[in-house]
Amino acid sequence: KLTLPSVGSRFLSATMLLLLFSVAAVAKENEWFDAWHNGDKWEVAVDAMLNPDQSRLLVGKPGTGVLINGKTGRANSLVTKQTYQDVQVHVDFMVAKGSNSGVIFHGNYEIQILDSAHIKAPTGAHCGGVYPRAEGEPGTASYRHIDAGSPPRVNAAKPPGQWQTLDIIFQSPRFDEDGYMTTNARFVKVVHNGVLVQENHEMPHALGPNWDRKQFPNGRVVLQGDYGPIAFRNIRV
Repeated sequence: KLTLPSVGSRFLSATMLLLLFSVAAVAKENEWFDAWHNGDKWEVAVDAMLNPDQSRLLVGKPGTGVLINGKTGRANSLVTKQTYQDVQVHVDFMVAKGSNSGVIFHGNYEIQILDSAHIKAPTGAHCGGVYPRAEGEPGTASYRHIDAGSPPRVNAAKPPGQWQTLDIIFQSPRFDEDGYMTTNARFVKVVHNGVLVQENHEMPHALGPNWDRKQFPNGRVVLQGDYGPIAFRNIRV
């Protein structure tokens, strides 16, 4: 378990704890999505596993406690209804073979989730990385990274079909009374499967293909669901 650093009032005085998808939950399924937008296409299960007939897909076992982004591995990303300044996030996640997801803050800063266990020299675009700035249209030949992002210090990724964990402490950018940014956003700490992979990584820009977009003092937490099969459990914000 991560503990927020002692930075006084810069961090939220009260943390909203969303134990939404505990295996022990007895709430009705539709109540689990009360804190999130776009939950309608996600499926609820007691566990997830690789599809025995197709390792690029996940299947669920009947029950409650786990979210899977549909039978085809494509659903709208989950977006918190509440906005946050500084925030700490924990997720358990599982990817299928070749799959891609991420935990995104303010729509601007992403910790990558990817099938990366086989990668010997990970980049910022691999699991646990701070996603790079990019240009072009995602999914086309024009798409390219224009910086390295921040590669994970260690490749802590597990193979597809295994549960993994991410613990992230994000610090929002700061602005003065005139709206000028005085302090860059930063990932204070990212721990992947118990291994420290990012620490005090500062971001003067937004990330991804719209890296020059406006930055904000508050924003939502996004769990990406539209780039490949992903399962989540034990989500805490």
